Parts: sequence; structure tokens; C-alpha cells
Amino acid sequence: MTSTNLTEMALRLEKDIRGASGTARTKLIDEFLSVMSRLRRSNAEISAQLRRVEYAILEEATEDRFDNMPV
Repeated sequence: MTSTNLTEMALRLEKDIRGASGTARTKLIDEFLSVMSRLRRSNAEISAQLRRVEYAILEEATEDRFDNMPV
């Protein structure tokens, strides 16, 4: 798959993630992060928009881990 195809897939997944919830959203996020990883491995240029989305997703996951931590 070319870097252009991967970028298009990441953009589509980003839109799908915004409209999804629950298990479907989790699966889409996993797929998005996988595509981003493949883009990095191919040394493709990654848009600022996709980097921001990835950062927000990872930040949200980190916060979720701490929500269930006993104080």
C-alpha cells in the first residue's frame, strides 16, 4: 500500500472515529494507530492534522488509565 493510500485511510478513519462510540470506536482507534505506524515506517510525510489526532487519541488513552487508579 502506498503512503498516499495510507494517508487517505488515516483521514477516513479519523472521520469514522468522531462518529463512533464504544467497541466500534476502540477498533477504529486501533486501526488508525496501526496506519499511523505504517506511515512512519514508510518514512512518509504525516500531516499536522493527523499528528494532532494521534496525539489526542493517545492523551485520551492515558487519561482513561488514570481514571480507574485508586487514590
